[in-house]
Amino acid sequence: MTDGRSRSNGRDNDEDATIDEPETPDDIAAGEEEATALVSGSLTTLIEELAAADPDVQRRLAAQGTEFVIGGTVFAGIQGDGASFRLRPEVAAAARGTPGVRPSSLGAAWVAFHPARWDRFALDRAVAWWQFARRLAGSRG
Repeated sequence: MTDGRSRSNGRDNDEDATIDEPETPDDIAAGEEEATALVSGSLTTLIEELAAADPDVQRRLAAQGTEFVIGGTVFAGIQGDGASFRLRPEVAAAARGTPGVRPSSLGAAWVAFHPARWDRFALDRAVAWWQFARRLAGSRG
């Protein structure tokens, strides 16, 4: 069953047109359940795995946890069950508006991440912030 509308990719060829089926309430509920499901592992396990996969990242123990360094620049750390990332100040300011993030005592460019839920959204943010922080630190040399 369709709603009679079709979506085209901008070409004149009707073969390329697709028809969108309306979502059913069951489809919507299944999508919401999948989106909010918890993922396996933990934030600290993820960070350790990301560090282990990058031969240029050095890991060192610090007074408050573990620091991750590249080219002499600390760009991330884990403390207890949370992590910190060195971003740009404007990116860190925006990141502080997301769930589980608070200012870090390390400075304006840093965020402390302690997600209340370890779901795919928290995992995505952690990976993105790790990659961004790592690129920034690598370019400072």
